[in-house]
Amino acid sequence: MENKNLYSIDLDHSTKERSFVFSSIFCDLETIILDSEEKVIGNIDKIQADDSIIYILDINISKGVFKYSRNGNYIQQIGNIGSGPGEYIKPFDFTLDQKNRIIYILDGPRQRINKYEMTSGKYLGHFEINKNDPIRSYHIQYNDGVIFTDVYTLAPSKRDFLLQKLDTCKGKQQSTFLNATQYNKGWKNPSYIHDHVFYTVNEESSRFMQVFMNTIIYISREKVMPYLSLQSEDIMTAEDIESIEKDAPIHSVFDYIFSKNKIFDINSYFEHDGRIYFVYRNGLTSTFTTYDTETNETKLYDTIADDLLFEKDNMHVWFPKFGCAGNEGVYYYVNTNAIGNFMEGFSLNLFSKNLNKSDKLKKMKDDANPVIFFYKYKTLPDE
Repeated sequence: MENKNLYSIDLDHSTKERSFVFSSIFCDLETIILDSEEKVIGNIDKIQADDSIIYILDINISKGVFKYSRNGNYIQQIGNIGSGPGEYIKPFDFTLDQKNRIIYILDGPRQRINKYEMTSGKYLGHFEINKNDPIRSYHIQYNDGVIFTDVYTLAPSKRDFLLQKLDTCKGKQQSTFLNATQYNKGWKNPSYIHDHVFYTVNEESSRFMQVFMNTIIYISREKVMPYLSLQSEDIMTAEDIESIEKDAPIHSVFDYIFSKNKIFDINSYFEHDGRIYFVYRNGLTSTFTTYDTETNETKLYDTIADDLLFEKDNMHVWFPKFGCAGNEGVYYYVNTNAIGNFMEGFSLNLFSKNLNKSDKLKKMKDDANPVIFFYKYKTLPDE
């Protein structure tokens, strides 16, 4: 687990700036309007892209994994709700094996991972996980022939780990990693979990982080090791977590967490051109962070200035939710429950005059499917 080349960020002595301008790394914005005629999706809980195909997870409303083309046309649903072969009771997460063209879907209530062919959606089988342990998993990540899952312990145990590695044939546990007390300040309560704990970087490796971790973990088939550590006097501590679990009423745990005004919840993570980008919370405040792996320079930004979506005078107003990053850019999205507020931007003239597909966006109804925005990376000068 040791990494002698661990990146370390001292947040208390980093450069602070007002706004991170999107056009500093992105050159273009593509609008993807998901067809609402054939399939209605209530929410995007996860998005992954493979060439010209977009895979979308809706956990609680449509309860499925859906395929769309890059231009927003509905293609098919992978698996269906049910208890029969190839069906799932509730999909918690999915992950892609792009090399072998397999999609894995985690059926949360049954702690079962179903396997499907990515192109046709054909059911290929399943395997059970966590059968003999008082643990549950909510997220999965494929990396080069193995599957990683997060782990939450449901009963007191000396084996309190946060991550496990499984084989892809029978789901047999190969290894466990990361002591919960050491890395996640002792937090084991699944009532507050990251929307994303895995961030795909390439086919060989990903990054892993849970809500109270201040260390980002590098994971691959061969290695699991600390990758980047955040340091600050304001980092959420084990003592803070203990007081939250002891004193916070069940109905107001979130309020207690935010009232601590401590740093936690690293999210919206991606890497590009030797730099690392992510967001962290400090109480109710979010800070966009960039880290240069060559110079070790860190910059902290109060806001994001999305000058590709908005006009310059309005670019601090609001920005979509982070979806995922790929080799060519980053996907963000606006869920259905935010479409109404999004549409008000047109009457207020907030959006860029160059916004792609603005005429179609103006005609959207409040109950339309979510909208996806793809921000394309700038081409490097020496390419």
